[in-house]
Amino acid sequence: MVEYNGSGHDLSGDADARMEVKRLALQKAGIPLLEIPERMGKPDIFAALSEKVGVLETEKRTG
Repeated sequence: MVEYNGSGHDLSGDADARMEVKRLALQKAGIPLLEIPERMGKPDIFAALSEKVGVLETEKRTG
C-alpha cells in the first residue's frame, strides 16, 4: 500500500495515533506500507518504490 502524506495529512490532533493504528493493522495483515511525504521529489519516490519492490521480491523468494 502506498500512503501519500500531503498537506492535509496532519490536520487533526489524532492524525499520528490514527496512522500508527493503520501501520499496525497493515503489518498484522502482512500488507507492506510505503509512506510518501508531501515534499518528496519524483526521483526519490521512484527510488523508494523500487527499493520496496526489491525487498518484497526478496521476501517472496526466501519466504
